[in-house]
Amino acid sequence: MIEVELTYDRSSLRLVIRDNGIGMAREVGSSGLPGHWEISGMRKRAQQIGMRLSVWSRPGAGTEVDLSIPAKLA
Repeated sequence: MIEVELTYDRSSLRLVIRDNGIGMAREVGSSGLPGHWEISGMRKRAQQIGMRLSVWSRPGAGTEVDLSIPAKLA
């Protein structure tokens, strides 16, 4: 199952995507895999352009990606 939630108000545009898949190990979330974008790098790029990105995942419990963009950028 995949859920997508999109909200927009005066302060921000927020996109949340969650699944109930296999999740990922903590080390993958923090250091990535060879040849793949690492999540910490995506967070850094989002922050550089004024957005906030958070990722939650646990093996066996799926993953949630939450991206918040200030309304003035959206």
